[in-house]
Amino acid sequence: KAGLGALRVQGRGDLEAGRGQQIAWSELMREADSHAVLELFARQGHHFSARNLATAAHRVAIGASQRHHRHPATHREGGRRRVREEEDPRLTALAAACCRRARDLDTQGLANVAWAFAKTRGPQQQLLYDAVGAEFALRPPAKARELATTAWAFARAAVPAPRRIGEFKSQEIANTVWAFATAGVAAPQLFAAIAAETSARVAEFNAQELANVAWAFAKAGVAAPDLFSAVAQQAAPRVRDFTPKELAQSAWAFAKANASAPLFFQAIAADVSSERRLTTFNAQDVSNTAWAFATAGVAAPQLFRCIADDVSRSGLLAHFKAQELSNVAWAFATAEAREDVFFAAVAAEAAPRLRDFTSQGLANTAWAFATAAVDAPHLFAAIAAEASRRLGDFDSQDLATTAWAFAKLNVKAPHLFAAIAADIATRGLGEFRAQELSCAAWAFAKLNVDAPQLYAAIAAETSRRGLRAFNARSMANTAWAFATANVATPQLFGAIAAEASSRLGDYDARGLANTAWAFATADLVAPQFFAAIAAEIAVRRRDECSAQAMANVAWAFAKANVAAPQLFAAIAAEAPTRLAEFTPQELAAAAWAFAKAESRAAPSLLRAIAASGPTLGDFNAQNLAITAWAFSKAHVAAPQLFRAIAAEASPRLGEFNSQDLANTAWAFAKTTKSADRTRLLEAIAAEAPPRVGEFRAQELASTAWAFAQARVVRAPRLFAAIAAEATMRLGEFTAQELTITAWAFATAGVAAPRLFEAIAREASTRPADFNAQNMAAAARAFAKPGSPSSRPPPQHVNATEALPPLPDELANAAWAFADIAAPQLSGAVCEVLRQKKLDDPTRHS
Repeated sequence: KAGLGALRVQGRGDLEAGRGQQIAWSELMREADSHAVLELFARQGHHFSARNLATAAHRVAIGASQRHHRHPATHREGGRRRVREEEDPRLTALAAACCRRARDLDTQGLANVAWAFAKTRGPQQQLLYDAVGAEFALRPPAKARELATTAWAFARAAVPAPRRIGEFKSQEIANTVWAFATAGVAAPQLFAAIAAETSARVAEFNAQELANVAWAFAKAGVAAPDLFSAVAQQAAPRVRDFTPKELAQSAWAFAKANASAPLFFQAIAADVSSERRLTTFNAQDVSNTAWAFATAGVAAPQLFRCIADDVSRSGLLAHFKAQELSNVAWAFATAEAREDVFFAAVAAEAAPRLRDFTSQGLANTAWAFATAAVDAPHLFAAIAAEASRRLGDFDSQDLATTAWAFAKLNVKAPHLFAAIAADIATRGLGEFRAQELSCAAWAFAKLNVDAPQLYAAIAAETSRRGLRAFNARSMANTAWAFATANVATPQLFGAIAAEASSRLGDYDARGLANTAWAFATADLVAPQFFAAIAAEIAVRRRDECSAQAMANVAWAFAKANVAAPQLFAAIAAEAPTRLAEFTPQELAAAAWAFAKAESRAAPSLLRAIAASGPTLGDFNAQNLAITAWAFSKAHVAAPQLFRAIAAEASPRLGEFNSQDLANTAWAFAKTTKSADRTRLLEAIAAEAPPRVGEFRAQELASTAWAFAQARVVRAPRLFAAIAAEATMRLGEFTAQELTITAWAFATAGVAAPRLFEAIAREASTRPADFNAQNMAAAARAFAKPGSPSSRPPPQHVNATEALPPLPDELANAAWAFADIAAPQLSGAVCEVLRQKKLDDPTRHS
């Protein structure tokens, strides 16, 4: 400070000091605080150059801003109160000096002076801002930063512009609004005036000015539909006048502002797609144009095809920045432009550069490839590695989007998903929106990732918030995820049923079907909710149903044992004409559902399926098995279909699981005898014995029944294996399954004394589980097991349906006791028969 006061002016009286002195003052002011700068100005300011006057104003403003940030009201130094700059007469004198010398300032100096006096909130002299504005008008076009700084200063100082907008030329209008948008200065009245003025005079604007005005309003987020309409109308026939940058900028502006301009976009698409115009676009222009069309929802397949061809062929992708790569991939996916070569090129370019991507860029790139259904294993492996390293940078939307993308493409990434689960456990779910909670749950379930803590946290968070913020799709996806993951959450499902019941009109057919599927899979009974779903689909959504939706909803109602004749009739009326749309799994599921539900429409639908000649080579083992089961269960004869199933299944039995083997055996046992049936059952008899340990109790009983019923195939190894396995596991058998097993061995004439002894012991411990029919059938089976009888054989037993009524249960029981060798069981049977009275006392005679 002492040094400043000791300076000697090396000038000529009141004239401007020499260049060396000006440099010395400038350097000192850069190191001094605002108070010292004002002291220097008070002593030597009349010798300052115009540039140093601007420097002094700038340094005072910076010092004042820093001090006011620390002490908003006053600043004390040396025990005395320092006067704030806006109250200092030296600042007024500095403003006057700047005003006098404005003509000697360059555009940067003018911008600095305007900024300084707006920042200090000092003497807001209209004269100063008039001078700055007038000088700007006389200068060559200023730099963007200088324009923006000056625009900000005028707005901050609340000083009217030096001239009315109506007096501005089109270029001045465009530059002014561009400057305010660039500086991020809110000036609603100015923007409204410019919008009105531009709309009225739009024909005066050239291409660059039109592009700049549209960009500025979009960037500032100022709604101006009339302005955008006028610009679009003027620009559409003049697109050839626009440079590539101006075209891309204009398209971006209209998309960002959500301003509808189909004719303008069509003109841009036609122009860019023709005469190699696209070759003049740089990377940013291409990215912005693609983004704009995708965001605006304007279909332009030819444009996207041209972009894909050009950038793939020219190597332009190498010049794309990381964000531009992400944006262009996002645009192609959003526009449903499936260009495989282009996506492959993007993947190859992006994979080694993922460190340059933001977390949002990583998530959006993954989303784009998943949405476009483009497999890119190397890219996704790189994204998984990069995302795992940087999960702390991801917000909730990025996390959910990334998980969704991997699940959508069925890309296993255990380390990534473990990291996501751990990250969520640390940060919690408070920042997740409803859709993001649903998305995360869906992704983990789709990839079968075991994450019980994550599901518990999502259920708890959902319970805490309630479901009002969830849309229909989010509720459907959440239910699907928890059911698929086999996570029991009755409270969550109850809340979904309650909330969804009042909002079924918001659901599409797929959402309704998936919700019903989820409840059925989770074994959660909700009859009223199911009734509402059935009515909604049958009455209002039948035409919207995809093949998958029809199959899923039918399966759900059959699985849940909920009668819905109107729903099944609606599906049966719609499905036959659309069977070509069904996948093998959907055909099999629909057939199973109609048979299981015993729908009156089952025969007509099943005959239509058989007549459609499904390509069984596309069926997996389960689909083959349940299709055969459905036709047999519904008593629909389809000999040609069964011959085809037998031919397809026989060489593939190694693919069948225990349930598939049991269902296939049961289904073919009920059909008419044929060589195809015999060969298939013989193949099953050879395949099953080493695998009986995999069979559930019901499957053991059903398989034994099937081979006893078929009669033509003797399967001693299979029966021996079933007997050994069943003897050890009879505690798992229901009363009906015990009865069926005993009946099967007796009917097949297979001696299995240890098995029968074990069944007798097991049955005598729980006689109350047996109904009269089962008791009579069990007793009948024990009567000389394996020996021929003079009585007709008992009626056939189905392992998956109730025993049919016996001709005379009491007579059958009496016949059985003639030779029964299990007195303990005999006593239990007699007691049950006495208690139950065979359901009909009139038949006791």
